[in-house]
Amino acid sequence: MTTLGSGHLDENSHEPSPGLTDLGVDALRDRDMDGISSPDEAVPDSSSKLLSDSLARLRQVGVQDVGVALPETFARLVLFDLDDKSNSFTIPISLEQGSQIAAALRGLKPPRPLSHQFFASVLLAFELRVEYVAITEIQGGNYVAEVAVSSVQGRVKTFGSRASDAVLMALVSDLPVPILADISFFNRPI
Repeated sequence: MTTLGSGHLDENSHEPSPGLTDLGVDALRDRDMDGISSPDEAVPDSSSKLLSDSLARLRQVGVQDVGVALPETFARLVLFDLDDKSNSFTIPISLEQGSQIAAALRGLKPPRPLSHQFFASVLLAFELRVEYVAITEIQGGNYVAEVAVSSVQGRVKTFGSRASDAVLMALVSDLPVPILADISFFNRPI
């Protein structure tokens, strides 16, 4: 695979970046989940799962790689289980999303904010925070995710998302955001 970037890993040590593992699934289990709502219209209602119903199936993941395996015309996002680095899975994504994820992993800032950076700055301005992103299911061949956003009052709401958009939101947030994934995705062919 031609690598566009590597992330949340120090290329020499293959260890997750500091701070990411500090926000594990156990901490999320203890949070107050009042105010969780259905996802937005971008993902059908059937794709929504309340986090409390699916926590046992979620594992915290890191971004192992993003790249293009030529002659394919799409990018691949490779995520790995932080508890067992031999467990990984690949999500096919657009070339545009692949280049944006690679840029976010390398800390590159475009001259003007892209959609995810713009949205992250709006959240910050209104004192909202992305708490976690969870890749929860495959629907029609597409990975479906939830992005949980909290207010300063402690209310948490989830919104449906494409997996690549959710990962980008986690990567461009000012604070470390856990990326979670359903255990059924690991070590399966794409």
